[in-house]
Amino acid sequence: MFVALTVEYASSIGWSLKRLTKDALYLSLAPVGFLLYVYFLWRRFGDPLMFKNAYRFGWQYQVFQPNIVKTIQNQSAQLTKSLTSPPEGWKDDWFQGVAMGGLQLGAWMVGFGFTLWGVLKKLPLSWVLYLALSLILFGVNSNFVSVHRYLLPLFPIYVLLADWFGKREEWLFGLALGVSAMSLGLYLVLFSNGFWTG
Repeated sequence: MFVALTVEYASSIGWSLKRLTKDALYLSLAPVGFLLYVYFLWRRFGDPLMFKNAYRFGWQYQVFQPNIVKTIQNQSAQLTKSLTSPPEGWKDDWFQGVAMGGLQLGAWMVGFGFTLWGVLKKLPLSWVLYLALSLILFGVNSNFVSVHRYLLPLFPIYVLLADWFGKREEWLFGLALGVSAMSLGLYLVLFSNGFWTG
């Protein structure tokens, strides 16, 4: 957010240092929550990076991995393995490995596609950075678990969709709403029957 807000502010003043005012100080509020959290972790646990180091305590399937390309490779390899070597207890394991693994990798790719679309549609640079940096952040734990949920607050996606649907037939928008409603119903049924849906 700090990077996106800084770029948005710089853009609003025409990238001119001469037009910089004391309003720029408000940008310093963006990282305050994070810094307070780091301070709390240091005071309470003696480790200001506990949010990163906690991965080694009970989150074996997640490892801090800042290389997003490596995360894409790991997720693709896991999905391929699930597709080519179904486990014996196939019902739960297959769903976790294929359906959810494919959904999560697919959701990240959709987010990446929207980021490229934002570049092509010449969305404000701050919006594109918000999308791109969010996608990188979603993959720093060596997988894309829950990315389909993390995409929800990325407002530029909705701006792009509204622009696209606004130029098409109304039935297409109805179709998109129908697919969305059916997906919601499917995940609700799966979750109520004990499946983890991310």
